[in-house]
Amino acid sequence: MKRNIIITLVIILGIIVLMFIGDVITIGEKLARVTHLWWVEYAFYGVILLAFLWLVIRPIVKLHRTPELPSLNHEGMNNVVELKKFGARLAENCNYIADEKLRVDHQLQLRNDVQQWHDEQNLSLVVDREVQLRLHGDAALGVRGIDPLVRQWAQTVFMVTAVSPSSKIDTLSCLVLDYTMVKELILATGYRPTYPQLMRLYWRILITAVLSWCVSEALHGVGDIHPFSLFSGGVDGADVNVGEVADGTDVAVDGSDVVVDAGDIDPEAESGFSLGAILRNFKIPGIIAGPAIDGAVNALMTLRIGYVARTYLMEGAAAMHDSTARRNVKRQAVVDSMKNLPEVVINGSKGVGTGLTKFFITFFGSPVWEKYKAKGVED
Repeated sequence: MKRNIIITLVIILGIIVLMFIGDVITIGEKLARVTHLWWVEYAFYGVILLAFLWLVIRPIVKLHRTPELPSLNHEGMNNVVELKKFGARLAENCNYIADEKLRVDHQLQLRNDVQQWHDEQNLSLVVDREVQLRLHGDAALGVRGIDPLVRQWAQTVFMVTAVSPSSKIDTLSCLVLDYTMVKELILATGYRPTYPQLMRLYWRILITAVLSWCVSEALHGVGDIHPFSLFSGGVDGADVNVGEVADGTDVAVDGSDVVVDAGDIDPEAESGFSLGAILRNFKIPGIIAGPAIDGAVNALMTLRIGYVARTYLMEGAAAMHDSTARRNVKRQAVVDSMKNLPEVVINGSKGVGTGLTKFFITFFGSPVWEKYKAKGVED
């Protein structure tokens, strides 16, 4: 299974390298021509290689060195021995707390609680409190938790892919951000899923990146969208045109000629201020609709990966026990993704709007803009 994991990672890394190696070589050659120094090109390649090792390879190694926990679900543990063993194993790894002092204090407290209690009820409360902390986070300890992390990374994917200008950037963004999300989820719990589950997550990330490219290409150059175009369409499959109806023209419905008076449909139609006319003329510009749909689709796929990873961490190997269990995992991930997508899109849209606003305020208030404006006045 480790070999399959390695093969999958090599495929993902190979795609990243093939996508950008041509651009890297082109930039290196141009730097050498501009500076007239042959070694600048190779120095640039060295910097890119070091960045790749630090930003990509290092997190992968760190992730796979994380210990494996069979499950974070303690509901099936019905005796003191199992609960104590589970609590002790949780206390072994509290690296999800970034602050060292807080981590040491919390780890010591957890170990004392596990050793202190010898009854099933109190031990269950101690273990459940620790599991809930890793799932939902705690601001006092600087822990974000799994569920907020999934929504946060989906929001990041929405913003990046919504404003990115090319399918290539969308694909790379999904590969990097989705993998980083899985890594953050694993580090947030202190343990990783099983190797078969990791391989499935990696393949999901790869498939999501390919789908992201397809969606971006399909939405390239999308035109304006009329969400209320139904008001200008047919009725029950008949060829009815609203413009003709407003003029009182004969309209064929089921082979018969029917004269429809606009006033019978909407008394304000003749004035041009009817609700139907307003809705018919309402449109969402393609320059906004295309990126928004692109970002929403990518965010939905990221949410699905995140919630599948959460189930793997919670249920352990039981999540892949049989085809029914795997199907239930996928179904629940889709349900949770659809439920959280509106919040992600709303917050992501606010983030994009806030970012653009700050950019324009900063730009138009900068000395560069003032010099440009003054130069325009002089001309």
